[in-house]
Amino acid sequence: MKKNAVLCVLISFVGIVTGVYIFNNSRGTVEIIEKESYYSNFHVENDKVYIECVVTIKNSDNYKKTINLSARFDEDVNIGLLKQAKIYALSSSNIKEKFEIKQNSKDTFDVVFVGDFGGTMKKHDRTLPDIDIDIVD
Repeated sequence: MKKNAVLCVLISFVGIVTGVYIFNNSRGTVEIIEKESYYSNFHVENDKVYIECVVTIKNSDNYKKTINLSARFDEDVNIGLLKQAKIYALSSSNIKEKFEIKQNSKDTFDVVFVGDFGGTMKKHDRTLPDIDIDIVD
């Protein structure tokens, strides 16, 4: 009888651990859909570089997500357009732009990455930069 009770507890424990594992690993992701995203343009104003992109983001989670975006522009630093490689998508009031994506959906945003002007009015290329997603909420 005691063996049956221990066996029941062990089976219950394994079931709970398996359920928690499946729940945690079945959560969705937030990702850039690169084939639907692209670099648009850049301009310099008041010693700031504004790099414009159109970015499609997919949220496959069951919850709405709020995110910030940053991008790396290493080659644009090397040629002198930017002073720093990692820059953020900023709002018109120069704070990190927050983008909201509803659960199990995708949305397209006009994104402006803003960085300090390095002195050379030349863009390395017209490809979509490497974009990082920071989930805020």
